[in-house]
Amino acid sequence: MMPPTDAEVEQAARDFRAAIDAAGPEPWALKHITYPRGACGHAAELLGRYLIERLGITADYVNQDASDDIGGWRHSHAWLEGSTSRFVTRTAVS
Repeated sequence: MMPPTDAEVEQAARDFRAAIDAAGPEPWALKHITYPRGACGHAAELLGRYLIERLGITADYVNQDASDDIGGWRHSHAWLEGSTSRFVTRTAVS
């Protein structure tokens, strides 16, 4: 099986985003997650599973803490990286 093209990966991410948008905030709220802010890690994990099931590809989960704070709130961001493309959670959640 040939690896997917970047365009196929991007389309899968867009389809994933459309699905979570259609679901609305209620499924996230059940887990005390405010979507989209604060949902990047969970969304990255879900997107990773979706890419395995749809395209048969795996990606690495990456989490980076910010070096500064915003009003006393420390923040971080999570995304996926793969060998053929970089999958940025932003595509999926923002």
